[in-house]
Amino acid sequence: MSDIVEQSKQRRSKPRIAWRDVKRDYLHCEPPPTLRELAEKHGISESSIMARSAKEGWPTLREAQHAKAEIAANENEIERRAKEYAEWDDRHLSAARLIHIAAMTELTSSLQAKGSMPDTQMSSTDMEKYARMAKTAMEIERTVHGRTTSVVDQTMHGELLNITPEHLEAMRQRQEQRIREQLAAEAQA
Repeated sequence: MSDIVEQSKQRRSKPRIAWRDVKRDYLHCEPPPTLRELAEKHGISESSIMARSAKEGWPTLREAQHAKAEIAANENEIERRAKEYAEWDDRHLSAARLIHIAAMTELTSSLQAKGSMPDTQMSSTDMEKYARMAKTAMEIERTVHGRTTSVVDQTMHGELLNITPEHLEAMRQRQEQRIREQLAAEAQA
């Protein structure tokens, strides 16, 4: 009888398995450990871990965990690229405004200078050059905003020169959102 009591005491003194820690290591360690590695680390048999993981669906949980991490990484990449593209658009928009202002300034100066001398007129090549500069600037801005470049809106001149910082921020946010949506659509395809 004393042998039975002794065996019972030995079984009770056996350390309890910290399954929560084993499961955490299985699900969250990078790179994912093998069952053998977990068994060695936690002092448990590989078959015990295999049985417990199968019973509680650990492989499915691990796959879901990795899929979630991959989705988060993709979302971060989409966000990074959207901001990068919006910054490019901001630079292009600034360049377009400078081109437009330069063209209008040159055109105005030239017309005023030529206007003071009744016999002279602006050359057609100068007029074409300034018109091309203004058209290019407007097309850049329209492209940045996702609008067609084939139709030039008459109000564009005023918008280009009198744009407010709030308007610029709203345009930048709309552009970021549009890019984010395009990148998300590409990622799903």
